Order: sequence, then C-alpha cells, then structure tokens
Amino acid sequence: MGPFRKNKLPTGGRRNRFGVMVKAKHFIGALLLFLFATTTPAQAAIQTVASEGSYTLYYYGGKYGTAAAACNAWFAIVGPEYGSLIIAPANDMNGAYCTARHIRVGFSISGTATYVTTCPPVASGEVRYTLDQGGQTCSRQVACPVHASDSPCVCDAGYVWDTSRTSCIEQYDLTLNSQAGDIEPSGTAAGDSNSSKAMSVRVINSNTKQPKEGAQVRITLNAQERTGGHKHHDAQRPKGALSGCNLVSDGVYNCTTGPDGYAGFTFNATPVSGTHTVKAECISPACTNTPQPAEVNVKVAGLLPIPESPFYRPISPNADTNHPNTHYLKTDASSKLQEIARAYYAATYQLKDGWIPNVLLNDASLEGGGVLDCFLTCKNSVPWGPAHKEHRRGAVIDIRARVPAENNPNPDTLLFEDKFIESALKAGVDPGDPHNTGNFRHYHLKLFGVGE
Repeated sequence: MGPFRKNKLPTGGRRNRFGVMVKAKHFIGALLLFLFATTTPAQAAIQTVASEGSYTLYYYGGKYGTAAAACNAWFAIVGPEYGSLIIAPANDMNGAYCTARHIRVGFSISGTATYVTTCPPVASGEVRYTLDQGGQTCSRQVACPVHASDSPCVCDAGYVWDTSRTSCIEQYDLTLNSQAGDIEPSGTAAGDSNSSKAMSVRVINSNTKQPKEGAQVRITLNAQERTGGHKHHDAQRPKGALSGCNLVSDGVYNCTTGPDGYAGFTFNATPVSGTHTVKAECISPACTNTPQPAEVNVKVAGLLPIPESPFYRPISPNADTNHPNTHYLKTDASSKLQEIARAYYAATYQLKDGWIPNVLLNDASLEGGGVLDCFLTCKNSVPWGPAHKEHRRGAVIDIRARVPAENNPNPDTLLFEDKFIESALKAGVDPGDPHNTGNFRHYHLKLFGVGE
C-alpha cells in the first residue's frame, strides 16, 4: 500500500468542518451480506444460519455493500478541502485502503477497511446467535415446537410440519368420491332427468383415521378444451355448477365437512357437452395428498356416427370449422333415416335412368350431443348458446333441399321433393315445410316427432 500511506495524518488527527475526528485507521468500510438459513428453524434443536459479513465505517456508524461504498460515504463528510479519493485494492479484500488528499495543505489521510463477520440480530427476548468456528455460520439452541421431540426435532406420529416448518400440525388425508357413470347435458326434458352427479369429499386424520369435522375444502370446476365435439374454447365456456357448497367465484366453491368428515355436493351439467374436471383441495387444515381430481363426462348416451349408405351423403367438410363433425344420431334414428332414404330411392331411381338421387345430410348432433352453437354458420347463435334449434339428442337431422340451379352448387339435390315428402310420411316422419331460403333451405326432420 506504499504510496497511499505517505503523509499520514499526525498522531492525534484533526477535525474536519463537521467536527468529526479524522484519524488513520478510525474507520472501516462495510459489506452487508444477507443469506438464508441453511436449515429450517423447526427441523433442528440447534438452529443454524449464515453469518453476516460487512465493511463498517465505525466512526460514521453505517454498513455498506463494498469497501468502496464505505469510503465514498466517508469522503462525502470530510469536507471540500479534500479533493480526491483513492481506493485500493479495488477487489474489496481485507486490508483495502481509503486515501483522501487535502487540496491546500497537501497531506493525505488513509485507513484500513477490515471485513467484519457478525451474526444476524434477533427479536427482543429471543436467544441470540453465536458465531461458529470458522465464521461462516451462527447457531443457537431452540426448543422443539409442540408435538415434536428429539434433536433434530421430529414431528410426533400423526403430525407434519406446516408450510413454514415452524410448528407441527395434525396430518390429514383427503378423498374425492364420485358416483359412477356419465351424465347428460341439461336443457331438454330427457336430459334434465340425468344431468347431475352426486359427489363428496372426506377428510380424516392420517394417523387415527378419525373424521375431521369443520374442514374447509375448495372445489374448482373446469371444462376441458376440445371435448364434446367443440373445437373452439374460451373462458366463457360453461364449467358446470355445484349445489350443496358455497359459491366463491365462477367455478370455485367452498365445502365444509360434517361430523363424519364428509361434505356432499352435486355436480350439475350445463346444456353444453364435454369433459369436466372437478378438483378438490384442503384449505384448512392442510392435507398431505391434495389436490384430488375427478372427471365428469357430460354426453348424450348412445350417439354414434351415421352409417355410410349409397342412398345419402353427409355434407363434408362442414362449413362450421368449430364443429367439423355434426353427423351423430342414435341407432334407431339412423335406422329411420335409412328407411326414408331407401324409400325415396325406390320411388325415384327410374325417373332419371337409374340415377341415385343426391340426398345431402346437413347437421344432426355433435358426438356428445347437447348445444350445437354453430355461430359461424347459423343466424342468431353465439358461442355456447343460443344454438342451432334442437339437434341436441341425436333424433333430429337437416336434409338439404333443392334451391335454384344458379345459386346451388348441387342443383340436383333432392330433385324430387314431393317424392321425398311421401317417403318421409310413409316412414312416420312429418317433414313439415322447408326451413329458410336459398342455400340455407332444408327439411328439419324430427325422426321420432320430438324436437330435441
């Protein structure tokens, strides 16, 4: 440190304009280094934390991140008569020097910046830390919390550490129970009778297996993307609803267990088909095995793709790209459709040299049934409803009707409408009057006379 120790302030020092005694080696720079505990407080009877290192400017009383910061803080108060500050070495090693040179008088003052290791402070009344050998850690003796013993501390049987690992709490297990089987979309008379599912949660002590009364369990509902035949998804998709628990927000409920540890509730389907996720997790007390998930499939039972036939052809690809496949019916409905198509063929094939009439199938139902929200192609429809009229339970289908050739990409579609109407009536299906006009003109066949 040779050049920085020349012209040192004479013994006894001098006071600057602030009345601070400036004297060689009367200051030390400080580096404040906070580190996290190497072990958690409640896991050991001996609690150990990292020590704090600092450069301290003793006569100024502050702690600083580096020796340079300490020197600069000192330099700011010694007065304008000291025009320059030199710090060396620059790597903040123990023994670094701060040197300031007086402008008029020409002498310099300097001192050693010493690295100081201390233990972190504690709250009033707590046991203080003691610096361990080597200076890297500090330790103190702490008592085990209630329901814990030994050294290091271990929670008693039936208890686990809380999230902060400072106390032992009873250990609980959560189960989510769901009635077997699928349910159907709501919104129709037939669907409403089977559009709910009984479910429950139970909380018990992991050790004693005794039920926990008053446990708070959070239930969260969600609809899985691209299920039920819907290829679109957004936050407004209906999630379903619970009865028997308290609503917190959309799709979120709180349930409270009774004396038997159970909290029962009912999942209620919406008119939209799809797969729903029900997730249960303990709020209070904590459970070791949460969250617990379950799936609820909401679909119309018995829907199958319309079988291939030489007597009709499904319109494909569907102009509604959000619902690319709308050709699902129940088996008996498909049989009725084939009966009508065969009768129409028998009545018309000789009218045009054996040509098979082009019966085009438009919308029937989605693979899961329920709301067909064809908002890309249907008037007055929005995502998730209101929807395409009926078409919910695999018993209704639209048959493309003939429109003028200049507007129709298939001018021979349903060429002999009178014969088609006769064939439908012969099969016991009243086709009624055509719906809409132009390219939207079609017959809306209720294959069993029910508009669902």
